[in-house]
Amino acid sequence: MLIELTKLLRSGKLHADIPKPTGRVLHVGHSFGSALSNILIAKNPELSDGAVFTGFSHNSTVGSQFPASTNFHLAKENQQKRFGNFSTGILTWGDELALQYNFFKHPYFDPKVLANAEAKKWPFNNFVR
Repeated sequence: MLIELTKLLRSGKLHADIPKPTGRVLHVGHSFGSALSNILIAKNPELSDGAVFTGFSHNSTVGSQFPASTNFHLAKENQQKRFGNFSTGILTWGDELALQYNFFKHPYFDPKVLANAEAKKWPFNNFVR
């Protein structure tokens, strides 16, 4: 998906209100967004003139644990009222415990912040082509 969005941006066909870039196209990501941008650049280096990655490392020793620990769900099934009209390619983490395991170190957070993050979570597209 990111590859296709970048191609549309570079061609000037992303949206009528978004002109074709006249300068460089940079990919900026944090955490999973950095991983997606890294994959884009590895597969199609001509699409990016530069990148900024935060919350990301090429040390992938824990990478295989991430999908299991987040317990990804189809967003449309996880929160039917909020995401019921989303496609089956859209995911979100399973529940508050998966969120805590990956992003909150006990006891160094306010449980209200965790509850708020779970209540306001937003899904993502899992397609990288």
